[in-house]
Amino acid sequence: MTQKNVLIVDDSHKTADFFAELLRAEGYHVDVAYDGQEALEYFDLNRPDITFMDLIMPIMDGEKALVEIKKKSPESKIIMMASPLSSDEVLFNIQLLSLKEKGANGFIQKPYTLEQLISKIN
Repeated sequence: MTQKNVLIVDDSHKTADFFAELLRAEGYHVDVAYDGQEALEYFDLNRPDITFMDLIMPIMDGEKALVEIKKKSPESKIIMMASPLSSDEVLFNIQLLSLKEKGANGFIQKPYTLEQLISKIN
């Protein structure tokens, strides 16, 4: 199996670092960015096989970073991560559709598991 390159973008250092270590233990090469601006800077130098992007972050949120990354690298696989966006199911589905229209390749609701991340990688 070719080692997959994974980028985790989350302003929670604890969460990002924890899942990065778990994925490394599974044999993946993992880098971490802590906001959307860092993710953009990372994409200037690297092209991960998949990016897991938190939606709500300081400096630059995940939605803005998603749009900017897709401009640079439309083929990039980006999975958005967030707590439930809305308790209203209709509004939640509209928000997910909006992310998909902006280029998101999927969505994982927090809290998520290692198995959910691996299923999106493979």
